[in-house]
Amino acid sequence: MEIEDSVHSLGYHVAAVAASRADVARVSGVPDIALVDVNLLDGATGPEIGRNLVLNGSTVVFMTANPEVVVTA
Repeated sequence: MEIEDSVHSLGYHVAAVAASRADVARVSGVPDIALVDVNLLDGATGPEIGRNLVLNGSTVVFMTANPEVVVTA
């Protein structure tokens, strides 16, 4: 939970923490900003989740602890 703690320490509210696509589906509302890991418990579902959030008006920042899985353009 280090990221969540860091966000709190900066004075921001953490609306939800989701570890999988199913967790995201249970979250109500659309965040202003979403920090999305590329690889969640159910695989590389982060980019799909991020696209859906952007389509609904969120700003998305992708993160990963596994930079070798990121494809650069």
